[in-house]
Amino acid sequence: MNNLNNLTFKQAKSLNNKHIKDLDNGVTPATDYIYLKDLVTDYLKTDDDLPVKFKILFHLQNPNGLVHQLPTFNDVADTRDGQTYVNSFQFCNTKYRNIWAKKLVKWAYASKKPTKIDLSVCLNSLRRDVDDYTVWKPNKQDWFDKAFQNKETA
Repeated sequence: MNNLNNLTFKQAKSLNNKHIKDLDNGVTPATDYIYLKDLVTDYLKTDDDLPVKFKILFHLQNPNGLVHQLPTFNDVADTRDGQTYVNSFQFCNTKYRNIWAKKLVKWAYASKKPTKIDLSVCLNSLRRDVDDYTVWKPNKQDWFDKAFQNKETA
């Protein structure tokens, strides 16, 4: 079997077409059939040259996808004195509450795929949310310290 880590989507599709031709001609295929879903969700590093549906799948399921880079609840929460506190802005951008991630999920299950422009707008917005979190994350403790300092002086 080919090393899937170094394979692009187009190469895999080409190998699959060759595999099917060999089967149709009664020849034993030289390569195994490559399941594109598995390639996209587990092995690809970027979404370059992916069709729309596979690009959605990449960002929802692949560890390198944008949805996996969004924070979880525990990433934006802080526990003090037995109470859990959350930055509400960051909480709205967690993995399971982000409106752009929800839109990707909706498109993944829809029979009609989105336009490339709609997908581009969604992915750019997701990138912006991931970037916002990346900037906020190192300052998380300072943010909570200031919030509690203001709470105590009020």
